[in-house]
Amino acid sequence: MSSIQKMKVSAAGFPDDPMRIKRKDFIEFEQDGEGAPTTVTVPDTLLAGGVTSCVVNAKQASLKVNYEIVGPNGDYTITKPASLTTTKTGGTVKVDG
Repeated sequence: MSSIQKMKVSAAGFPDDPMRIKRKDFIEFEQDGEGAPTTVTVPDTLLAGGVTSCVVNAKQASLKVNYEIVGPNGDYTITKPASLTTTKTGGTVKVDG
């Protein structure tokens, strides 16, 4: 059975870094605090359909976007937009299983 895992994204970085998730689960990126980005970039092998640009949902959004994990086991770097990389530039999603 698949589940949805939330990865928080803030202006300063990724508070849930690293995040462990299983293949066929879903990931939802959620804004954490003021100045959080509205998108993040992921490797094209991580998500279904080769998606590379992901929406970062506002915490209070009624409709949330999530993405299915399909990548093989390994570590995947998630990055914020270049304009927000003055602090920690990336987070890690660890696919296991």
